[in-house]
Amino acid sequence: NTTLFYRRKEIEKLKGLLENIDKDAGSNSNPYLPFIKVLKSRLKTLAEGEQQKC
Repeated sequence: NTTLFYRRKEIEKLKGLLENIDKDAGSNSNPYLPFIKVLKSRLKTLAEGEQQKC
């Protein structure tokens, strides 16, 4: 199923993004930290939801 394949690719991309966000958010002087944390938790929820569909 090609859509499943693309879904998995998207999930991998999301996971990569999450890791990058972790590195970027490491500096507490980041003014976007609260926003980043919310975004990260939403991305995580989304990725987990997609994985369960597969």
